[in-house]
Amino acid sequence: MSFHVSLVGRRDLSGEIYRQLRRAILEGRLRPGDRLPSSRELARTSTVSRMTATVAYDRLTGEGLVIARVGAGTVVSQHATGVMRHERKDRPVHALGPERAGQLYGIPTPVGEIGNGSLC
Repeated sequence: MSFHVSLVGRRDLSGEIYRQLRRAILEGRLRPGDRLPSSRELARTSTVSRMTATVAYDRLTGEGLVIARVGAGTVVSQHATGVMRHERKDRPVHALGPERAGQLYGIPTPVGEIGNGSLC
């Protein structure tokens, strides 16, 4: 999959990469199963550090938009198309909270209270 990330300025680079990839996924320009470039390749082509690229990928993984597999690469999740149907324009997915996000993506949440550091 060929996808170009455009960075203007030198502020919040990982956030900008994350937002552009997220938008491409939600708009269907990147489809479920599409493979993203490795963090090394993305860093090289975007002239950023590998850590910057990794942080962007970690955010996408945390939202369930991509799946990262060691040695196999990062691909757009099959659940990514469901995000757009459930997302409200005025409330980003990451603001839904862990229980609601878990419901949308079919991810079980730990038993116990979330938010106070206790998972039991």
